[in-house]
Amino acid sequence: IDGAGRLVIADSGTRVISAIDLATLLRTVLADRFEGKRFNSPNDVAIARNGAIYFTDPPYGFTAAEESPLREVQHNGLYLRDPDGTLDLLDRHHRPNGVGLSPNGRTLYLSLSDEQRPEVLAYTLGTDGRPSGPPRLFHDMRSHHAAGRPGLPDGMDVAENGTVFASGPGGIHVLTP
Repeated sequence: IDGAGRLVIADSGTRVISAIDLATLLRTVLADRFEGKRFNSPNDVAIARNGAIYFTDPPYGFTAAEESPLREVQHNGLYLRDPDGTLDLLDRHHRPNGVGLSPNGRTLYLSLSDEQRPEVLAYTLGTDGRPSGPPRLFHDMRSHHAAGRPGLPDGMDVAENGTVFASGPGGIHVLTP
């Protein structure tokens, strides 16, 4: 829910980031293209206090994933939509998925649903809300994946005290800040 009380959705089916006014049920498309090309299948969102929206765009909504003929954007990405509507690609990853923000808005977490890199990354954000450098490894789930535990890093949420709840191989991983 954003600051205006709208439900913000990563809609992989229609390949957009949209907002639904909960009083009127009117839907507004907030982002549907990057550099003129339709997104792959937006997957998850995190909303900053200033209204900026971080979101992931993996190929999960396509039957053939990266090989889909419907694919227009040729990378899978982590994006930022500023409150003024400006859209920036922050990073590219094989399988970006869940995304979350620390309570102070200075750390952005990203789950990678990548069998080769089952990880949660942490980006330190500058005052402009953009990463101030490369991400650091926040939580490595390789050993859980190698042990045959089901699942890969996926959705997450961050509690008010900074605890990160990240789904991954074997269940929910509860991580201190």
